[in-house]
Amino acid sequence: MKKQVREAMSEYPITRHDECTHRTQRREFLKSVGLQGVGLQGVGASLSGWRQPADAAAPPQREGAGQRKTRIMMCVDYNDMVASNEELFDEELIDRFFSLCAAKRIERVYWRVSATGNVLYHSQVRTVFCKGPTTWRKGHGAKLRQILSRCDPLEVAVRLARKHGLEIYPWVTIFDDGKEVMQSQFSRDHPQYLWLSRDQKTRIDGVLCYFYPEVISHRLAQVRELLAYGVDGLLLSTRSHSRGDGGNQYGFNAPAVQRYRERYGTDPLRVNEAEFQKHHSVRFHRILGEQLTGFLSVVAAEMGKAKLQLAVPRGATLGYPLGPMELNYPLWARRRLIDGLLVGAMEWIQVEPIPGFPYQSVADSSRNPEFWNQWYIDHYQRACGPQVEVAHWLRLWGWLGTYRTQGMLDPWVGTVKRPAELRSLIDCLRQSRVDGVALFEAASLNFDKALWDALLA
Repeated sequence: MKKQVREAMSEYPITRHDECTHRTQRREFLKSVGLQGVGLQGVGASLSGWRQPADAAAPPQREGAGQRKTRIMMCVDYNDMVASNEELFDEELIDRFFSLCAAKRIERVYWRVSATGNVLYHSQVRTVFCKGPTTWRKGHGAKLRQILSRCDPLEVAVRLARKHGLEIYPWVTIFDDGKEVMQSQFSRDHPQYLWLSRDQKTRIDGVLCYFYPEVISHRLAQVRELLAYGVDGLLLSTRSHSRGDGGNQYGFNAPAVQRYRERYGTDPLRVNEAEFQKHHSVRFHRILGEQLTGFLSVVAAEMGKAKLQLAVPRGATLGYPLGPMELNYPLWARRRLIDGLLVGAMEWIQVEPIPGFPYQSVADSSRNPEFWNQWYIDHYQRACGPQVEVAHWLRLWGWLGTYRTQGMLDPWVGTVKRPAELRSLIDCLRQSRVDGVALFEAASLNFDKALWDALLA
């Protein structure tokens, strides 16, 4: 453990593959991965527009491309499934839901194991849900406590996924440690590990800094705990309920600041905002991204045959609400730290026109699979190579009009569209070169069979 954590703190952490375990000098390493003299802005530049350059190289062919099919995956936020059903969403309802998934040829389930800083399984590492108010979302806090006293929902889900022939990946939100009653005990006991502002006065709720060995050790213990359930893989998500303003003011913890001083000879805390923005912002957010690379390195070393996927927003930086932390997915792919990317996991794919979007609505784009290839699929496949699965996170909210949680309106709802339009988009993505489509989320569908039939053949 100590060796792994020390490696994660270094500039070039360990990988799970023998050929990558040795240390490499910076210049040689960058040359070997084709990034010498090119920042991440360069490899991700095509994401700034809607279309790829005309002279872009052809995307790599996937193994068995002629017979390739697009996987359909389902995102199951267990917390929301409990909230959206009047009956207890225990073993009987999980069994029924997985049976419906199998009937609709869904191949993989992403099973969210947390409600911000609390977890919804029998963890010995993380804070098990118990403090949510009884009246929270029409009493579903009480239902959660009742279920957790009867069974381990994750154990049930893994067992029933096997019964119905489904892959199952626990889904962990790694920058979402909660606040108040939903805060994890770890971050409650160690507030010094939360992201710190540049003026060193405030911290952002629920966002742990992975430059600290203690944070990595804590999260790595959870990873090992989850893998012990016999799962097919693990989904780490960068989505967060924390509400920073997306600016430059967080992430200035001592390890990041010290790393910046050593590398660039400047103290990022001592320059004014204008100078920071002009000369230091990009470099500092590149350094911030190294904490995620380090964490992925130690997680990858634990995975064995299980697959490691990462859910990220589209683009080269994290963005709102945490700020522009660099997402160096080409490096992760080249060092074989990840097996898949789930793209679009923090953005709302709106129903109505988007500034710069070349169609009147997202629904209109469903007539052109090549547009979706050009939008991001080709870029990610080119940047990561054929060994990394590239899937699209498709948000159902806004398309279906209501979030099916006992009639609670989705606060981000746009104009209600017909399910047929969403079905057209799903079919379009199946015709593109995307490896998978992850439907976010199950609570939007619940047990409405007519809606399932409208979306999936």
